[in-house]
Amino acid sequence: MIESNKIKLHPIAINDFKTILEWSQNDTFCKAYGWDLNKDREELYIWWENLVNRPSKGFLRLGIERKGQLIAMQT
Repeated sequence: MIESNKIKLHPIAINDFKTILEWSQNDTFCKAYGWDLNKDREELYIWWENLVNRPSKGFLRLGIERKGQLIAMQT
């Protein structure tokens, strides 16, 4: 079987939160990306909701998806 390595870019969305929550529980990931450690779920959701719903002027935040799974995001 041949599988495609294609990626898809999409504006970040509230629906990406499940993956963001998983990433936030990985201390190594958080340290590498400069995220605060040990944010509780509600605090993290508020942060994510603000990124999605209040974008910075002139800056487009994109999610990078492969095989239907968010694998990275440009922040």
